[in-house]
Amino acid sequence: NLFLYDELDAAIQELDMIFNTENTELIGYPTYGTNWWQYLWELTPLETNIKQYIYDKIAESLFIGNFNPEVEVQHINGTENSIYYIKITLRDKNNEPLTIQQYELK
Repeated sequence: NLFLYDELDAAIQELDMIFNTENTELIGYPTYGTNWWQYLWELTPLETNIKQYIYDKIAESLFIGNFNPEVEVQHINGTENSIYYIKITLRDKNNEPLTIQQYELK
């Protein structure tokens, strides 16, 4: 068992869990997590839609919202699949960056 006592560490872990858990994978919480395969490659959304999708997932979280999250999304057309770079900055109450989490989806 691992116990996190720092809210920032808990927020980072929560981000990783949201990005690495597919919908319906967590029993009892069918909307928790993301279904990137279906969302990104079957629908091919705009960057603004992906940002809103991430903000919606963050709104359901316990710790992430305490750190004024800022989401940036960059879409690059690949030869076989599109590549999405996602950068999430968590900030303190003075708007200073505390950590930057980056995700690459391809």
